[in-house]
Amino acid sequence: MKPARLSIGAITDEFSPPDFTLSLDEMTSIGMTDVELRLVNGKNIIDLTKEEIDRAKAQVAERGMRILSMATPL
Repeated sequence: MKPARLSIGAITDEFSPPDFTLSLDEMTSIGMTDVELRLVNGKNIIDLTKEEIDRAKAQVAERGMRILSMATPL
């Protein structure tokens, strides 16, 4: 039996609030595999357009990462 792989992730804007691409690149460079979304390019996820959401999802997928959760405001 293959041992379970531990996924490592973080909230993307903890790396670079205004630059989502930089956040993903930094996270990938240290081996993170999962992301939690709160801000994308300095904008709260609840305020993103459909196009911005689609682009963010594509950027995550391009790096072989996955979106683990959303850190939405209450």
